[in-house]
Amino acid sequence: MGRTNGGVVLVYDPLGRLFQVSSSGGPTTRFLYDGDALVAEYVSGAMTRRYVHTVGADVPMFWWNILAGQPSSSTHAGAWSLAFSRPR
Repeated sequence: MGRTNGGVVLVYDPLGRLFQVSSSGGPTTRFLYDGDALVAEYVSGAMTRRYVHTVGADVPMFWWNILAGQPSSSTHAGAWSLAFSRPR
C-alpha cells in the first residue's frame, strides 16, 4: 500500500508499518522491524541506523547512526555499551 504526499511516496507493509520512503529526487529509505519494533534503516540498500529497544518500549532506548559513526541514547549513557555487543 503506497501513498504520495508532495512528491514523497510512503509505502506501508500489510501490518500498517512504514516500510519505504522515496522521492523522485532523493534516495529510497527502507525500514526493518522485529515485530512492532523498528530495528534498522537502510538508504539505497546500505544500513544507516540500527535501533535497540527494551521489552515493551515504543521508543528505542539506543540507536547507532552508522554514517556518523556515533551512538545516541534516548535514555542514559549506560545504553551506549550496547553499541559494542554483537547479536548471538
